[in-house]
Amino acid sequence: MRGWSVSRLGDPADVLEFGELPDPEPGPGQVLVRVHAVACNFPDILVCQGRYQEKPDLPFTPGLEIAGEVVAAGEGARAAVGDRVLGTPPMGRGGYAELAVLDAASTFPWPDG
Repeated sequence: MRGWSVSRLGDPADVLEFGELPDPEPGPGQVLVRVHAVACNFPDILVCQGRYQEKPDLPFTPGLEIAGEVVAAGEGARAAVGDRVLGTPPMGRGGYAELAVLDAASTFPWPDG
């Protein structure tokens, strides 16, 4: 898949690199989402700079809020393939990519409209 990653800390304009990333796999209670929309939040900037309270290991993919369509579901997931969902991916495995994983606790239906 294609996506943005950070392999060194700094301002996003200086450290975001676009390229090929490994496809994530959903585990138990997780869904794999084809990302349709992702927010650009102040915390995403802080994560890139290494100034956020959570500091993922390098390299990582930012993007703390996503919306998209479920393309695969692990056992016990709260959504099924084809469902439109929104949520918060685990820190460092964010939504600045074509695919992202959501845990059950952070997966919610994407409302119509």
